[in-house]
Amino acid sequence: MEQMIQELDLLDRTIQTHYIFPEDLALARIPDSQGTGGSVRSEDS
Repeated sequence: MEQMIQELDLLDRTIQTHYIFPEDLALARIPDSQGTGGSVRSEDS
């Protein structure tokens, strides 16, 4: 599980460098129906 959290953190940091506009970054962090995307940190962690 720790490796998955680490990979999601890397993904989150990568999207911060890819999206210039805050609204695009916010959209990139919204989870999709396949369960990917979204913020690394949740209330469960």
